[in-house]
Amino acid sequence: MTAASPSACSRPPAATAHAGPGRARAVAAGGLEQAEGEAAVMGVVVSPELGPLASGRIDLWCRDGELAARVAVGEDGSFSGPACPGTTCVRLVHPAFEQPRGWELEPDEARELTVVHAAQVRGTVLSTAGDAIADASLIVHDADGRRVAARSDAGGEFRAAIPGLRPCDACDLERGTPTCRADPRPASTSRGRVLVSASDYAPVEVEVELEIGAEIPLELVLPPPAAPITGRVLGLDGRPFGARAMALATNVAREAEQHACAVDESGSFVLSGLGDGRYRLRVVRDGRELATADDVAPGDEIELRAEVPARGVTLGIKVTAADDRPMAKVRVDGGPFRGAWTDDEGYVAAASVLPGRYTLRLRAAKCPVVREIVDVAAPGMVTPRIVRLPPGC
Repeated sequence: MTAASPSACSRPPAATAHAGPGRARAVAAGGLEQAEGEAAVMGVVVSPELGPLASGRIDLWCRDGELAARVAVGEDGSFSGPACPGTTCVRLVHPAFEQPRGWELEPDEARELTVVHAAQVRGTVLSTAGDAIADASLIVHDADGRRVAARSDAGGEFRAAIPGLRPCDACDLERGTPTCRADPRPASTSRGRVLVSASDYAPVEVEVELEIGAEIPLELVLPPPAAPITGRVLGLDGRPFGARAMALATNVAREAEQHACAVDESGSFVLSGLGDGRYRLRVVRDGRELATADDVAPGDEIELRAEVPARGVTLGIKVTAADDRPMAKVRVDGGPFRGAWTDDEGYVAAASVLPGRYTLRLRAAKCPVVREIVDVAAPGMVTPRIVRLPPGC
């Protein structure tokens, strides 16, 4: 790592820092406006092959584990931010590049910081007939559990980079995974997996060697799907679960391969687009697990029984201002609500809600998100819960 002269970093782009809790600052894209007399750290982030980076973010951390600032990398690769007392740790956040080692700067120090290309996978998704498959979903994950997602284009082509776990530095209070990589010199290769799936095809997962600075070419061929899993889910009372219930399937051998479908009003579901192997099934509604099956194969037809009745209650919520005025057009999410809006009387309701505890999130204009915990227990019509928003909403 080569030290640059201060002039190489003397023109960081300007922006404004806003003080937050402790020393933390939220920094606008484009850099930082330093307070007069405040010590700073500066740098230029450079790729040996491409020159200065023109994007990305730098997080500045102090040795006590506090975030000092977040600053954007300018178009010329430069950044500038407030220095911590003593050492400031510089951490890069970028979708395609990574740090080869920890970066640490002293107050008013400027340095050129060299990055390396993250491992990349690229290639084409094809059918068994050789046709390109557009809009296929890809998940790339490495041995550290990091993952990135990508999609194939109209020609079936894709490209995805997966930066490795960052190296530990002097500001890490806990060293090692999953926080950081204790070894300052990353291994040149590591094992990873690529899962690709698309409508009307069976998913495929392949193992790859992820090599820093290299592109791994792949040709992924998707076969026709296996037979669907069909089933029905009923409550303890023999009634079907319908509204808002979802059937979920996870491949036992490939945890990243997951499928979901809605349960219809008769309680029936069809899980399609499956691959080879066995699946674990779950049926959930409003965040609650209703029934499970541990070992199900494509083509199986099953019936699941929940330990609770399918018949629920009506949950009503009335949202008011601090002075008890009804609040219209408040968005309610969580539990049985998905993007529901209160009416002119501040009221919103959901039917067939099962007993249990639900956390609701209420969003009103010019108001912070309000979280409300609601317990549903008694059968029949539930008296509307009154939720008062804080003053100023």
